[in-house]
Amino acid sequence: MADPGAQLIRLVDDYPTSQALYVAATLRLPDLLAAGPKRADDLAAATDSHAPSLYELLHTLAAVGVFEEKPDQVFAATRLSELLRSDRPLPFTHWARFVGRPCDGPASSRLLHSVRTGKKAHRR
Repeated sequence: MADPGAQLIRLVDDYPTSQALYVAATLRLPDLLAAGPKRADDLAAATDSHAPSLYELLHTLAAVGVFEEKPDQVFAATRLSELLRSDRPLPFTHWARFVGRPCDGPASSRLLHSVRTGKKAHRR
């Protein structure tokens, strides 16, 4: 199996995935999952996010191994998401937030707004 740090670097270098990682890091989802699996709705409440949009984000990141999706929209941490926790000595969260930070580019760069509000980024 690949080194988790190298795997995370490849994911951050992929623009749509880097946007999703930026949002996950900004909302501190890895920190929230450190104590154990949680439902997407509970994570949405804890992050003041739009629940269906946050579920889509979590599902997308689970598809690439950042989180693990369990039945009933429950998500758990993985080796990759552990690297994004803010309490790690050299957390990748700062790098993910730097690379994925908003710009005046395409609507996909405003994914955080969409996840928090449930509104489409292109209307903002």
